[in-house]
Amino acid sequence: MMDIVDMTLALEPFVVGTEGNTSCRHNMGKGFTIKASGKSFKKITYGDFVECDNLGNGKSSHLKPSMESALHAYIYKENPKVNFIAHTHPLNCLKIVCNADKMYTFANDRFFPDQVVFNGRKSCVVPYAIPGEPLALALSESISNWRGSFPEVILLANHGIICCGKTAKECVIKTHICEKAAASFSMDNNPLSYEQVKEILEDPKEIHRRNLA
Repeated sequence: MMDIVDMTLALEPFVVGTEGNTSCRHNMGKGFTIKASGKSFKKITYGDFVECDNLGNGKSSHLKPSMESALHAYIYKENPKVNFIAHTHPLNCLKIVCNADKMYTFANDRFFPDQVVFNGRKSCVVPYAIPGEPLALALSESISNWRGSFPEVILLANHGIICCGKTAKECVIKTHICEKAAASFSMDNNPLSYEQVKEILEDPKEIHRRNLA
């Protein structure tokens, strides 16, 4: 089964240098493990992660948690079904989240079945905020105004994306699908209709396939 290290290594193509962060929830709700600040996805090991409490405070004396630890803490608090979080900066997604018109169209429309299955009906958009505590606050405000089930994919304006999942594999698939959708995205594309999206979301075969992730 894919774990936090496997997930991080699999997502290495979607970050540069030490950017991005990943985490996983501890059992029994006793905090989470997150990539340490300054560590790269490339060749990452278990020693490159930090144990945090439920508020995102690091427990290590020699490593600091990612500056986005408060953001991860908020998501785990708000959605008990999330066990893994992947925050990356895929190139094609970045091109879209740096353009407001494209970003909102990309967030609200769906163009092919797997985008619906693995990225949900819509994506939540978070306005730009400085990384760290300000971004965590902006995300919490956007989620509080969100209607429907907790978003599968969160688009961070002028920054990157966040994918949440029950499993590490689910986060990897969601990230790949979001980047695939971004690579093929055009304002001239014809989106799926509301009825078509609803049909995909309610299809037992699609639900079964999603649950295998």
